Amino acid sequence: PEQPELILQGIAASPGVAHGPAFVYLQKRLEIPSYHVSKEGQAHEISRFEAALLETRRQVSVLRDEVANRLGEDEAAIFDAHLMVLEDKALIDETIREMEQTALNVDKAFEVVAERYIEAFSLIPDSYLRERVADLRDVSRRLLHNLLGKPDVTIGRLTENRVIVTD
Repeated sequence: PEQPELILQGIAASPGVAHGPAFVYLQKRLEIPSYHVSKEGQAHEISRFEAALLETRRQVSVLRDEVANRLGEDEAAIFDAHLMVLEDKALIDETIREMEQTALNVDKAFEVVAERYIEAFSLIPDSYLRERVADLRDVSRRLLHNLLGKPDVTIGRLTENRVIVTD
């Protein structure tokens, strides 16, 4: 039997109208381990953090180039904000400082600092800056996946065209 038409409203990520099978992309919250790191082990943690930053920058740059080629520079510009987050000296330095002061692993230190930034940006009255919270969340998630050595399940691996529904 034919099902009634279902109309959903949301924010379009690309221009135009699309129809087709939906792919619901649910992102579960990452479980970040928390453990003590000795002073001697902190240099290794910083190296892991730097490697994860480099890998995340590489991934975002590749994604940006793909979107620019397929949809144009305007749509790819969102990834410029992601790259800026990954190069934010204050965020990087604060993560290292958090690790050194608390003796927590760098994964947990980054999560704590990123959540602090997300909360602060969420409270800003300027709507443009509040919208950057989504960028910070996306980049943080990707970076944490790289720190944990867990591949992120990305929509880029879909083999068929789909209408993507996600938060």
